[in-house]
Amino acid sequence: MASLKEICNGLPLNPLPPNRGRDPSVPHAPIRTPNLTAEEERLALRNALRYFPPSHHATLAPEFAQELQQYGHIYMYRFCPSFPLRAYPIDQYPCRTRQAAAIMLMIMNNLDPAVAQFPQELVTYGGNGQVFSNWAQFSLVMHYLSQMTEQQTLVMYSGHPMGLFPSLPSSPRAIITNGMVIPNYSSRDQYEKMFALGVSMYGQMTAGSYCYIGPQGIVHGTMLTVLNAGRRYLGTDDLRGRVFVTSGLGGMSGAQAKAAVIAGCVGVIAEVDEAPLIKRHKQGWLMEVTSSLDQCIKRIREVRSSKTPLSLGYHGNIVDLWERLLLEFERTGELLVDLGSDQTSLHNPFNGGYYPVPLSFHQANQLMSSDPARFRSSVKESLRRQIRAINKLADAGMFFWDYGNAFLLEAKRAGAEVEKGDGGATEFRYPSYVQHIMGDIFSLGFGPFRWVCTSGDPKDLAVTDDLAASVLEKICANVSDRIRQQYNDNIRWIREAGKHQMVVGSQARILYSDQRGRISIALAINQAIADGKVSAPVVISRDHHDVSGTDSPFRETSNVYDGSAFCADMAVQNFVGDAFRGATWVSLHNGGGVGWGEVINGGFGLVLDGSEDAANRASLMLSWDVSNGVARRCWSGNLNAFETIQRTMKENKQLQVTMPFPVQDEQILYDTPKARREVDLHWRVSGGPHIVQILSLYENMYQGKKCLLIVMECMEGGELFSRIQARGDQAFTEREVSEIMHDIGSAIEYLHRMDIAHRDVKPENLLYTTRESNATLKLTDFGFAKETSLHKSLQTPCYTPYYVAPEVLGPEKYDKSCDMWSLGVITYILLCGFPPFYSNTGQAISPGMKQRIRLGQYEFPNPEWVDVSEEAKQLIIQLLKTNPSERMTIGQFMNHPWISQSMVVPSTPLHTSRVLTEDKELWDNVKDELTSALATMRVDYDQVKIKDLDTSNNPLLNKRRKKPVPPEAAQAEAADQGCTNHKDVAEKDRENITEQK
Repeated sequence: MASLKEICNGLPLNPLPPNRGRDPSVPHAPIRTPNLTAEEERLALRNALRYFPPSHHATLAPEFAQELQQYGHIYMYRFCPSFPLRAYPIDQYPCRTRQAAAIMLMIMNNLDPAVAQFPQELVTYGGNGQVFSNWAQFSLVMHYLSQMTEQQTLVMYSGHPMGLFPSLPSSPRAIITNGMVIPNYSSRDQYEKMFALGVSMYGQMTAGSYCYIGPQGIVHGTMLTVLNAGRRYLGTDDLRGRVFVTSGLGGMSGAQAKAAVIAGCVGVIAEVDEAPLIKRHKQGWLMEVTSSLDQCIKRIREVRSSKTPLSLGYHGNIVDLWERLLLEFERTGELLVDLGSDQTSLHNPFNGGYYPVPLSFHQANQLMSSDPARFRSSVKESLRRQIRAINKLADAGMFFWDYGNAFLLEAKRAGAEVEKGDGGATEFRYPSYVQHIMGDIFSLGFGPFRWVCTSGDPKDLAVTDDLAASVLEKICANVSDRIRQQYNDNIRWIREAGKHQMVVGSQARILYSDQRGRISIALAINQAIADGKVSAPVVISRDHHDVSGTDSPFRETSNVYDGSAFCADMAVQNFVGDAFRGATWVSLHNGGGVGWGEVINGGFGLVLDGSEDAANRASLMLSWDVSNGVARRCWSGNLNAFETIQRTMKENKQLQVTMPFPVQDEQILYDTPKARREVDLHWRVSGGPHIVQILSLYENMYQGKKCLLIVMECMEGGELFSRIQARGDQAFTEREVSEIMHDIGSAIEYLHRMDIAHRDVKPENLLYTTRESNATLKLTDFGFAKETSLHKSLQTPCYTPYYVAPEVLGPEKYDKSCDMWSLGVITYILLCGFPPFYSNTGQAISPGMKQRIRLGQYEFPNPEWVDVSEEAKQLIIQLLKTNPSERMTIGQFMNHPWISQSMVVPSTPLHTSRVLTEDKELWDNVKDELTSALATMRVDYDQVKIKDLDTSNNPLLNKRRKKPVPPEAAQAEAADQGCTNHKDVAEKDRENITEQK
């Protein structure tokens, strides 16, 4: 093709092409404001002119100077090719090696107007994700690639081709670095200046590494995020009728619409710029478009009711949408949104990444360049408004997460209420999707693997889809239960990928897979090329957003908690390791995702041509490309990564990874005022009946820190639940429950006489002195205990969720009667084997569970309660009074006949030991979970201190989940499930029962 040959001739100089300026038919990047001095402007001009012979400087200098003044950067529009840029079949590129032709194809795809966000500014996605800094660089790169042999490597400095350098055939054909500046000079303002000078650039992730495949590149990960958010937050993977609200329909965020529909939910995506909204609609990625908030709300209600999957684009500001959803909730009590996030380009908040209310898109663009300071102020106020609406909707039961776009980071910097009490440096009020969802997937070794069929033939893509599905199905037959769901999700994805018509640009596919899957798929595709089943080479790659590719403390490594989240060794090592293990090209970038100076990330491309050499390269490089990150995550203490790397070492004897030893930090009590208060209270009461005694206390040092060493009496009889469970088939009777509750009551009576509220009374804190049948039961763990001499003098909400009293959940003060509520819950559990209040959302406590506690909504279901005496039930009713003033006191409890006269309580056999014995193989994990491994944390949506129970693995909760929901609790249950009526709740419980059976 003449046009492709033409671009391989280098810069067109004789004659110069005509200066056509900007093309008004395509969207353009916002005007940049680098604030250069006069001397810096002259330097920027000199830097641009050095690409051209002096004979052309008189023509080009004023032109380039005008671009710099008008747009804030010299793009060299004159040299933008006039022929269409797209991924032409590989055989059409005039090159000496197919590896170079593959790189040319990938570059052309990144600049395809159907793919690129701002094609004339060489921006692929993210508002400022550059492929090159100017069009002269594009021409030179294409020329070098056309001349390259397999003994040369193209060296790229932030868009600038430094040249072809001699290398080995096994070396990469291109080495790319973008934005690699000295760390102390990596501020946002310095980036703007260096980019304007033409000496550095922001390559995002796959923009500057020539690996972008359109919005499909993130759609699988987005779908997995939404699907797993439903599983985690809503307790279901059936998202029909559930509403996911977010923003952004650009290069990466554009995947949200398609992903929502594939996940089965209703995706409502706000986009302030009409151009990408129309683009996604024409491409079939967005089903409906409206600019009316009234129509938007109307459609949400309709599809929630019909449970029809829908992607609805709202042409307007996301802040307006959040505030309208809040208004609807305040007016009607109807929560129209279940899940929420944001994908505006907040890595670049003040230069087109975020548009503030109440400005229109065009007004904001004007203000951005005319008054940058005022624009910054508007952005910050808009972020504060957005967070206020999100916080209120989250309090009502909506679940929100940060999508790794620096949304919460910039909101915090703007002064919005997003900080998390007791949170670490990378934690906010809402979790990152990596912290709650994708981090575990990465730690298992799964990430966004991808490939591009360079023939451009859809038939080749269909063949590779089928190969990948077959490979994964074969592997899935022999994987552990821990990763089987990942394989099943990914097999379903690849089997259905073709029908979702996701190709935009090159014939490419995205597929999450682990090391074994990636290598097997690559080898299968390579063999298919060798056999002629695939007609041309295939490029394999991945998103930088992967297991090993990115160090980003506010996204990819936000769930690394050993203090190394801000270290970048992993990404740099990955770049180097891929280069000498067989990659065709490699890249390393400063910035990507959450912004310049916040991230180091890298990627690769590898050409499969059917040769044995390509197979060896793929096997060696992919094994490193995954195991590097898994090993790092393992060393940081991640259990999923620990197990994954152990399995990988067994499969590959040449792999030897340094493994961490566990450190039982939870057994260390550091010497703090809070710790001393806990010890002081426990010391004062340790002589009381049925209270674990402190024998001695010492000050000590541990790893250079002061700590307290407490010696307590040996409670070798173990926990209360373990004792019951160990009885097996031997009956556990109602009379025994009465005796146990008398002992617990004696401990609480002693505490309350001393005006001490324990605030964490639960079976896990009740231990037996010996293994003998006549052992004494005693209370321990005074971490939440507090002295209270005045009525209702306690205010900090401290609790473990199953046992929490309703008054502890609110802002009102409360007194030691909260312990009486806990006695009621313990009595209930001992009599049947499951708790009266529970969460269906997979969280420690949910809005629906809180509502049921506040209303005192529970029942005594059969068959567990059919033989329990009426006296026991009435005692529980008196203990679980929601009004503390009506609740039974400890004196009344100890004098109640069912407690004080246990000999007359019937010895009725109970179901408790059977319920607690079921799933016995899980008990060790449950035991650890419910005792020493219980971590103190902050609940995201209401910032109360709570001991986190991993409810999905708790047999008590699992048994309770099997119980039908009582009709009187259905409305509260709907708050957990997002159901619209009682029938939905009952249907959901039937699904849960069927699934567990």
